[in-house]
Amino acid sequence: MDPKMPPNHARNLSAWIVFALFGVLFLIYGIYAFALPSVEPTHWDDIASSSSTILYIADNFRWIGMHSGMFGVLTIAVAYGGLRRGIRWAWLSFLSFPIFFSLAIFFTWPGLMWAPFLVAALVALWVTYGPTFHTR
Repeated sequence: MDPKMPPNHARNLSAWIVFALFGVLFLIYGIYAFALPSVEPTHWDDIASSSSTILYIADNFRWIGMHSGMFGVLTIAVAYGGLRRGIRWAWLSFLSFPIFFSLAIFFTWPGLMWAPFLVAALVALWVTYGPTFHTR
């Protein structure tokens, strides 16, 4: 057992995995979005008429992919390094996930597809709240 971990951290050991999986999903999506313009260069030919518009969309996809991938790596690092140990700042940083998923429900075309992620984030935060804030 890690001596730096608080004594009541058993729930943190499983709930941090939820956020690590969110990080893995963002990393996978980031790789996909970054690679898509190179792997399938004609992907946007049907929706854009000029080559400069297609290049603009492809550039945006690469940047979105790069940011999503780096966000995934950061999420995995914070989940493994901080939340797993019950460190408060890590828990507080993951409050951004319910906000992100709530906004995604209302402002993206998949809409309710994000609801299971929202529920998983809320449950993981709820489960880890006690061990994170009431062990000291």
